[in-house]
Amino acid sequence: MVVGCGGGFDFVHSMLLYPELRSVMKKRVVIGSFSFGSTRSIKLEVEEIEVEGLSKGAAKKVNATSEGPVDYCPEVGLCHHLDESFPQDAPHYVYAFSAREYTVPTLTTLYNKLIERENVDCVIIFDGGSDSLMRGNETGLGDPVEDSVSVTTVAHLKGSVHLFLILCPLDAKCVLH
Repeated sequence: MVVGCGGGFDFVHSMLLYPELRSVMKKRVVIGSFSFGSTRSIKLEVEEIEVEGLSKGAAKKVNATSEGPVDYCPEVGLCHHLDESFPQDAPHYVYAFSAREYTVPTLTTLYNKLIERENVDCVIIFDGGSDSLMRGNETGLGDPVEDSVSVTTVAHLKGSVHLFLILCPLDAKCVLH
């Protein structure tokens, strides 16, 4: 399972790994978006994922036929792109969940549910480092809280799942932890 670390477009940056994981390593890739967008505004989702402790709509499985807000829904756009680029694996889907609604316990519950449901043996959380492009005057900037929730969550996952964190700031080489 490949998931963005802190919301925003980290999960899109993680798709740099997709061709290698699919074509070369022959892995099935489950994609998660720990997004700044509101999953409640996504319509025609494939499925709503119930998470104990959160209200309905906090996590959804979406694909290219889903409809999201026109101003921000990278999950649906990514599904379109993957369906066109890798038609042999279509339809693609993304698990979308709103970063600002989750705490470590609720995100751990969701990840454990997805790990069991999708038979995941490895979780890769990816921090694309796109924060380095920001000036600090953007509206609704994220903060390190989302990254901290992600890292703490994967550190506490149960079972024999292998965990990796990839940090890839734009001004440096990627680092694997």
